[in-house]
Amino acid sequence: MSKRIKRHVEDFPEWVRDYVVHRTYERRRNQYSTEKTISHCVSVDVVPFKIMASNAKSKTLKWMVSGRCSVCGLSFTVNWNNVWLRKRHRGEEVCGRCCRKESYTDEWRKANSEAQKQAQGNRAARKRMSDKLKQVHRENPEIRKKISKGLKRAYRDNPELRQKISKASRRNWKNAEYQDKVSPKGFYHGYFNSRCGRVFYASSWELAFLTWCEKNDKIESFRRCDDHIKYRKPSGGIAYYHPDFEILWTNGRVEVAEVKGSMQSWDVVNRKRVAAQSYYGESKSYWIAFKEDLKRIGCFVGAKKVSEWIQKLSDDGVIDSYGKGKSSKAISLQGKSSRPLREVQTRIQCGRNGCP
Repeated sequence: MSKRIKRHVEDFPEWVRDYVVHRTYERRRNQYSTEKTISHCVSVDVVPFKIMASNAKSKTLKWMVSGRCSVCGLSFTVNWNNVWLRKRHRGEEVCGRCCRKESYTDEWRKANSEAQKQAQGNRAARKRMSDKLKQVHRENPEIRKKISKGLKRAYRDNPELRQKISKASRRNWKNAEYQDKVSPKGFYHGYFNSRCGRVFYASSWELAFLTWCEKNDKIESFRRCDDHIKYRKPSGGIAYYHPDFEILWTNGRVEVAEVKGSMQSWDVVNRKRVAAQSYYGESKSYWIAFKEDLKRIGCFVGAKKVSEWIQKLSDDGVIDSYGKGKSSKAISLQGKSSRPLREVQTRIQCGRNGCP
């Protein structure tokens, strides 16, 4: 039997015997046995702070003590040795919350914030946190829904928060370094100054398509499509799809065009296509313009000429570009000819047949 296990109340000092309680636990007969037996012992429960402070000679005891904070007046329960580990109010009847309030000064908060930014701001730390979040979301899909609902509820119930985030976003986008930092995948993006007003483009392929719409006499007007189409993702969740452009022809026909340079997931693209065709029905015609379609209508710009072409349009005032590609590698990906892309284009039969 271990010497630390006490069997009788008389094994404790007289001043603490009133707070000794009987406990039951399971233990093995020896290190080789799997059978467990039920044993009985006695141990100290919660001791009042004042009695402990006046009788305890050891500051390393892990007995629990209860008291009432002399600062805030609230009751608390804490390990006795933790009382002596504090930097402030050591050995005093003060709760941990009040100790932390006085310890966390403005200088400490500033130094701690800088230390956390330095430790968590490096690339390796960000990658670890990102991988961990992805793993948690994969193992428990309900967490993503819970976070999304919480954010929506916070934005809906707090208009001041929405206004604060909006102002911060507009202020950040005025910074050129921030624009280049958050540019998605290095693609060109900006505004095209057309006869129908300023139209946003998210890639050089979309810009090439807009220049074709600008020169086409049979197109009366075109704009960025603002429809939100609900579709079901392969994982089973619900998401919203935003098509690229809405075109009004001179004969009154309305069409919705999606410029698709590459397709990393055919399943997702097909789900969006089916949802869009079901959403519009007979009111609007929906089609996808692929790389071969842009070449056929004569508006495709190769990867080697994209940079010069974008710069010329910017110098002529045709576009107001607030972000450009981070590297030539990201731009070169747009010009690569993908064999699976042609196969998918033939399968869905809405690129070549739908594009005028």
